[in-house]
Amino acid sequence: MEWTPGKGREAHAESSKVPEDAPVIVTVCRLFPPKDQASWSVPCPHCDRSTPTCRLVVVGQEMIVGYQKQLKELAHELGVTTI
Repeated sequence: MEWTPGKGREAHAESSKVPEDAPVIVTVCRLFPPKDQASWSVPCPHCDRSTPTCRLVVVGQEMIVGYQKQLKELAHELGVTTI
């Protein structure tokens, strides 16, 4: 989904299935191992138990082919839902 500041906020919120009152942690950066987005995913199952509405949103362009897939696989292994 392409994002344009100030446009489509309601549609994105609806399509992302994030509750309106949910705490959201966002990281926006290039997706590649030195940025270590994988370490952000590890605490997610614990957050899910203590704050079930909490969401982690990772936004960025994949810089190394296959890294985004690795992040999605890690999320799946941890039982974290991906969109």
